[in-house]
Amino acid sequence: MSNLDISMAKLSHLSWKSKLIDFMYGLSTLTEADVDNHYECDFGKWLYQTGLAEFSYLPLIKTIEIEHKLVHAEIKRIILLPKLDREGDEGKRIIENFKMLCDNLVRLLDQLKSES
Repeated sequence: MSNLDISMAKLSHLSWKSKLIDFMYGLSTLTEADVDNHYECDFGKWLYQTGLAEFSYLPLIKTIEIEHKLVHAEIKRIILLPKLDREGDEGKRIIENFKMLCDNLVRLLDQLKSES
């Protein structure tokens, strides 16, 4: 598979789970500036410069693009969530949704690796 290290892409996005959990519990601070958009992270750069063209024969690559964009949007949504909402039931629901999005992206990346 071209110059993408799938393991690093997975690790990079999964690390957001722990960063956001720490943020939700007030153990760390995050701002919108701490989050690259889905074009600027290492995986996004690969995806838009190489990946979409290289794997255009696999419909899976478009699904990965959509899921990747959703992961980044959800990170920003959580960071912008008012503290009171983060600490309540809504915050718990949102972080669980984020965990599922991350896990799904990782599953799709594994599938891409096996299909390519």
